[in-house]
Amino acid sequence: MAKKSKKQQALLEEYATLRTEVLARHGLRNQILLFTITGLGIVLSLPLANQELYKIALFFPVLAAFLAVGWSQHDIRIGEIGEFIALKIEPKVPRLTWEGHLRKERVAAAPRTILKPIVRTSELYALGIFVGSQVLAIVSSIPSIVWSTNTYIILALDVVAIIISLRAVTKRASLYPN
Repeated sequence: MAKKSKKQQALLEEYATLRTEVLARHGLRNQILLFTITGLGIVLSLPLANQELYKIALFFPVLAAFLAVGWSQHDIRIGEIGEFIALKIEPKVPRLTWEGHLRKERVAAAPRTILKPIVRTSELYALGIFVGSQVLAIVSSIPSIVWSTNTYIILALDVVAIIISLRAVTKRASLYPN
């Protein structure tokens, strides 16, 4: 009996450590979103001081794509930790049930359709900030753009950056469809 209680104690400690990591990663995801909003504010205010600085706003979507990938990294790890807790720890410790409950809810739910949201709420929130800020940076620059080959290249990079952001933010759903 003593071995079992030591094993359960070790599992409880691992559970507590992993839950702490999940909370920290949630905080980091939110900081990335706030940094994106702050960066957008700075980038949009620069052309007010000097019209030539609109070019900086055209590079913002690329920066935002990297931030979206960072956000996605935390989101994926949160999902992996939740799966690990639900499948490896909770079955061995009778009173731990939260992650297992969430997993059962996801598995029991119908696949994503028009009637069921295509993205999770956290994904929608992140997409609104990342893609919304990328589009806003481009649209706000249009009146000042001096059209050239370089401008078209930058705009093409911006479109690629938006696609990367869309894919990054919704990546977890493809890894853990249930």
